Amino acid sequence: MVDLSRAPARAGTDRSTAVRTALRRCDYRRALSLLRGVTRLSGGAPPPREVAAYAQERLARAHRRSRTTTLDRDALQRVLVWLTADELRAGEQALSGEHLNRAIASFERALRVDGRGSRAALLLAMALYRSVTRELTTHDDPELDRTYDDLDQALALLDRAALDPPLRPHAAQLASAVDRQRQVLTRLKQRRVRSRAFGEYVTRYNAFMTRYHGGRMMTSSEKSHARRSLARLSTDLVTIRRQYPADSPEGRKLAEISDAVTGMQTRLRHVV
Repeated sequence: MVDLSRAPARAGTDRSTAVRTALRRCDYRRALSLLRGVTRLSGGAPPPREVAAYAQERLARAHRRSRTTTLDRDALQRVLVWLTADELRAGEQALSGEHLNRAIASFERALRVDGRGSRAALLLAMALYRSVTRELTTHDDPELDRTYDDLDQALALLDRAALDPPLRPHAAQLASAVDRQRQVLTRLKQRRVRSRAFGEYVTRYNAFMTRYHGGRMMTSSEKSHARRSLARLSTDLVTIRRQYPADSPEGRKLAEISDAVTGMQTRLRHVV
């Protein structure tokens, strides 16, 4: 095996690949050794001084040392795009083909290499947003809690991407779309909560009517229980009716129930 740190640089592709592999394996000393004396890397790599500054910065972080670095934000992003090129390429191809789960997995892998990647953050946010949009438009009963969490994650990623000036306009535009989708989700969640409460109330009312409505004689204990049940139904009805317009199907159904509950209460008041 040829030791690239000692051998003269043949085609710089081998050295570039070796440096990249060392960095991805968190072997920063090996990467610095490979970069010693190198003035140019092939394969679209950033300048060796930027790659070396990145390796030094990661090495200092690994040992929890403060270290002055020459790595500015632009240089960091150049290094990270090169370092995670495979994941970014695979993710963008999946995204363009609407293979959203595959795209999400690829961009997440890129961020696991280094969570500061602005491009990976922006693209992951885009994939999450598209995934939520598809969920809402193709599923009758979308998973609202999960999709809401996905949009929250997308906004956090966009905050990170917005720190990179070239990506800031794209991040701001996507953040507006994500925020609008969050508002849609909020309304859907509220509607689902109302619908669940309405269904549960109607079920309680029907169970009461099945048990007590039929003209049969009730025992003293049953009368007492029926009065308490009607009182709870009446109290809860006031709350739930506020959530529906009177002319909506739910509003009309609740008005019918209100009349029936009032009638039952009146009859029970006259029963000894």
